[in-house]
Amino acid sequence: MVASRDIAKGDVFLHIPEQALFRWGVEDGVCEGAEGSHGLFQRLALKLLRARNATDADELTQTWIAMLPRKFHVIVTWAEDAIRQLGTPLRMKMAERLQKELSDGYASFQSVAPDVAYEDYCWAQCVIQTRGFVYNEVDWTLIPYADMFNHSPEGNARFEMVNGGYTFTADRAYSKGEEVLLKYNASGGWDQMASYGFLDQGGRNATFPFCIPRVPEEWRAASHPSDLDLFKAKAVDDASRAYHLTLNGPTPATLDALRLRFLSHSDPVHFSDLRSGQVSMENEYHCWLYVYTFCRGALRSFVFSAAEDERFGREGGNADGADADAATDTDPNNINLSLAVAVRTTDRLILKTVKEIARRRYTQLARELLLLQQQEDDPSEEAVRGAQKLAKEVQLIKALSSQKAAG
Repeated sequence: MVASRDIAKGDVFLHIPEQALFRWGVEDGVCEGAEGSHGLFQRLALKLLRARNATDADELTQTWIAMLPRKFHVIVTWAEDAIRQLGTPLRMKMAERLQKELSDGYASFQSVAPDVAYEDYCWAQCVIQTRGFVYNEVDWTLIPYADMFNHSPEGNARFEMVNGGYTFTADRAYSKGEEVLLKYNASGGWDQMASYGFLDQGGRNATFPFCIPRVPEEWRAASHPSDLDLFKAKAVDDASRAYHLTLNGPTPATLDALRLRFLSHSDPVHFSDLRSGQVSMENEYHCWLYVYTFCRGALRSFVFSAAEDERFGREGGNADGADADAATDTDPNNINLSLAVAVRTTDRLILKTVKEIARRRYTQLARELLLLQQQEDDPSEEAVRGAQKLAKEVQLIKALSSQKAAG
């Protein structure tokens, strides 16, 4: 979408009234078999397919539907060889889970529209997923023509709901003829790939999923009250949640969950203390050792070597920043292969970076624990001075780490 006139910063350059939104409304009746929030995308898919096949649809709707892409590169459309290029069993399972969800959705959709082919259902769901907008926080809508805005991580336009419709506001000045870009609602990396079928340059804001260790089953049989209380505290965050690694290390929520998981009687019981990192040295040591072990194991699980990734990049397979929906003249499977390799190279970089961060952190903590133990065994002046020196080094490392994270 390009500016048809000069736009000043702060200008509302587009307003879409509520009646122009493409969403399932009261006028569409009851869609039996697709009720509730579970059927939200099902109902919208049905309406979209009806409009595509209608002969009496209004001209604006027909033109908009004709402009929609026919092929998509979101993960649910990938062939088996592209999924394998993701490189790790964890990512491959995630991709297969997304495809199974689509397949299961189609099975239930057939009770609503038995004559719709799987390819058409898949197309409708891809349109809704890649081009939809959240409506009233719990609903979903398509916005004809406004969905033509392209993405940029530095998108300088924003949208918000106003009186049931949407307004689009410029966050900087635009000259006539200049493309107006939005920043799509995805965190980057895998989420961006799964939602939209492309990656930002360099895998910006990419993450790798992290698995918090489960509480051992034998803890459930703990008979001592304090052990039971300890188990309850550790089990708080034991439910399935999204924990991640980034190029700066584990996310704060991930570290909080790890500290909770490795909680001991020498640690504080207040969550505010956990979030600020005020836990025992043993707790921090176990947390960072686990992060290191996790990264090492994930790196060893890669199906392809780093050399193969580099060779793929040299041969022109780098798909960073590709707007795959626009690449209609390119073999879609080749694009998917390139995107998969881009994901796995970013995953490898995150894991290698965090592994080194964790190695430095847990080895430093191990040294500190050892010196403290020596101090307890030998309370001499030399041991005390050694512990004090090590404590200063640890504080310096923490300060440097904080500066790096802030930078």
